[in-house]
Amino acid sequence: MPYQVQPASLQDAEAIGACVDKAFANSAFHQLMFPKEKAHLTPREHFREWKTRRQRQRMDIPNAMYFKTIEAKRPNVIVGYAGWFKPGHFSMKATTVSEEQQQQQPPADSVLHDVADAPPIGGAKADERPACLNGEALDEFSRKTGKQRDKIWSANSDFWYLEALDVDPVHQHKGIAGRLMQCGLEHADRDGLPIYLEATPDGSSMYRRYGFEPCGEFQLANGQYSVVLMIRWPGGVR
Repeated sequence: MPYQVQPASLQDAEAIGACVDKAFANSAFHQLMFPKEKAHLTPREHFREWKTRRQRQRMDIPNAMYFKTIEAKRPNVIVGYAGWFKPGHFSMKATTVSEEQQQQQPPADSVLHDVADAPPIGGAKADERPACLNGEALDEFSRKTGKQRDKIWSANSDFWYLEALDVDPVHQHKGIAGRLMQCGLEHADRDGLPIYLEATPDGSSMYRRYGFEPCGEFQLANGQYSVVLMIRWPGGVR
């Protein structure tokens, strides 16, 4: 087969970041979070190092489960990846990080998905934000996703969370997203538990094909951007 799905490791963080850059370089959300007029404020190499460090922080969380898709002929190039968090993740966050601390942590540096309180690695400061970030928009996103998630799930932590699913545009429409999705669907269905995610408006149509249903929506930056909240019930049936 031309593509192979494998478990991803911390050593894959930089290659995953490169895949994310390709997948969302022209997305409205990326442009909101990383405005072109601020790009010159952070040297490209420093920005790459920051994104790689943040990716490693997410992947190093104990209940994280990451998968990558590679081309058989180019095993060092990642063309797609998915990040899943096992049931209980958000209850674990609540017991280890105070609300005040969560608000101080940097939110997403991947499009729409991040663990705001990921532990620092290698002595890096948790709130070491590059100047090219739109910090106000990131804070708004983190605050609103947390509020909506609490509203939907309350004290219930028995659900899987799809943290990210990205595919290089050159390799889209070749079944990669479906194979990465299946990695998590099998676990959730085996457990008899729902899956939750936050999606872009465009991405929500793809998730519908796998049984996800919209369960809420909110806007960012005075309505410039929408975030769609979705749930897939066990077996795709409510």
